[in-house]
Amino acid sequence: MKFVPVLFLAVFFLSCSDKTVQAKVWNVVDGESSISFSGQQSDVAFSGQFPKFSANISLDPDHLEMSSILATIDMTAVTTGDKVYDSTLPQKGWLNVAEFPVATYRATRFKKSGSGYVAHGKLTLLGVTKDVDLPFTLDINGDRAEAKGTAVLKRLDYGIGKDADPEGEWVLDRVDVTVHIVAVQKN
Repeated sequence: MKFVPVLFLAVFFLSCSDKTVQAKVWNVVDGESSISFSGQQSDVAFSGQFPKFSANISLDPDHLEMSSILATIDMTAVTTGDKVYDSTLPQKGWLNVAEFPVATYRATRFKKSGSGYVAHGKLTLLGVTKDVDLPFTLDINGDRAEAKGTAVLKRLDYGIGKDADPEGEWVLDRVDVTVHIVAVQKN
């Protein structure tokens, strides 16, 4: 039902080195960063989050060709605040966290787009890898950066809930994954 792709937003931190062109490395600030998801079941919106994730971020807006991100999401920590969802999501027919406890998002291509950027990456979820674009905004203030973006996923592309609701009639196929990353430049 939900997706951690997004974990991807860790993809927004940059700055440029002096003479040696190389993207700067950024550390995610725990407690200020988040990966959340939202969807719809029986015409009722639901949302949740993946509170445990990490990201290796190397990003420079002036040298996007040198940038990369690898985000790792702990799927076992998924939470919605609803007892039914929280007990159902980890099960085999949905996120199957016993067999697939981790999801990853790896982006190595970035481009400027309007007033923001787009990370072109691959999300691996439940053993399935798909291309996922993550449009995001980026604000850098000194050694601190903040990125926000949302990727749209289709749960059935990853086999999530395919047995219980293969047509997306009960739980819509579309799931939005929103990433809010606050990071500080690594010394």
